[in-house]
Order: sequence, then C-alpha cells, then structure tokens
Amino acid sequence: MLAAQAALTTCLAARPSRSASLSLGALGLAMSGGYLVEKEFRSALSPGGWNLAVTPIAAAGFALALAMAVLGLRAMPDT
Repeated sequence: MLAAQAALTTCLAARPSRSASLSLGALGLAMSGGYLVEKEFRSALSPGGWNLAVTPIAAAGFALALAMAVLGLRAMPDT
C-alpha cells in the first residue's frame, strides 16, 4: 500500500491525472475502512484505552487516510 501511495503521489506531482487521483482516493477509502475494523484502533479511541503515545497517532492516521479518500474521490476535471 505504501509503494502504491508513493507511486501515485509521484505521478500526481508530475502532472494532474484523474486515474491517479481516483486510485489514491480508493486507497484512502480502503485504509480508512482498515482503521475502523482494527480492534487496536477502536481500543485506542475508546475512553478506557486512551494512551498519550498511541491515541494521537491512531487518530491522525485515520484522519489523514480519510482526507486522502475525500480529496482523491471528489470530482476532478478530465485531464
């Protein structure tokens, strides 16, 4: 997943690409779903599982994956 994310990001940095953008969005969507099904993630965000080291990293990772999904899947002009 990380290699795909790096390759797609590199492609978008070089030039706009609808397919690369949509692929990154789909990858972000898959990553967001993956966070939600992980028991450790749900535990880290539950009131009894708060940990100063783990909880902020888990929340940031989920937020960034969700942002990648939203930004990649939104309507983009054909290029």
